[in-house]
Amino acid sequence: MPDTQDQQQPDSQSSAEKPAASIDDLVTRLETLESRLSEDNQESAARRIRIKELEEEREAFKQAQLSKLEQEGNYKAIAEERAKKLAELSSYQERANALEEMIRTSNDARIASVPEHMRGLIPTDYAPERLAKWLDDNANVLVRPQAPDLGAGMAGGNGAPVRLNAAQTEMAKRFGMTAEEYAAALRKMGQ
Repeated sequence: MPDTQDQQQPDSQSSAEKPAASIDDLVTRLETLESRLSEDNQESAARRIRIKELEEEREAFKQAQLSKLEQEGNYKAIAEERAKKLAELSSYQERANALEEMIRTSNDARIASVPEHMRGLIPTDYAPERLAKWLDDNANVLVRPQAPDLGAGMAGGNGAPVRLNAAQTEMAKRFGMTAEEYAAALRKMGQ
């Protein structure tokens, strides 16, 4: 029997060491992953810088080509290049105009919902997108708070209408009280 107890103790010790070893493994893995993530972030930043450099080089190359064409007097190619760029930009212009109109319409509707005496506080000289942000940020100040619904006096103190059953109505009569007085007394007593 003593041999079995000795054998059980090393097992319990090794099981206690296993979680510590697995925690160390997890910490090592986490450090490795953090290191890889840092390397990936650095590589990504380097790629973004290189992309920006390439875009700048491409634009400089296009400008150099246009300058060369101008010097050679090849205005037809220049006009074609500029027409292509203009067509490319005109779709963006149309979209920008449509979005600006949507923002202006939304701003006008929001300003119309503001009480008249508060409209002077709104900076209408802002650009549409800046005004929209301003209206978002100050919406709670500009809108009149709604009054709570009190039920036009039809409810008792807890919001429920006064309703007594037949026995309670009879008790109110015996005590010489109205139904409302009796209901108030019941509420006061916690029933």
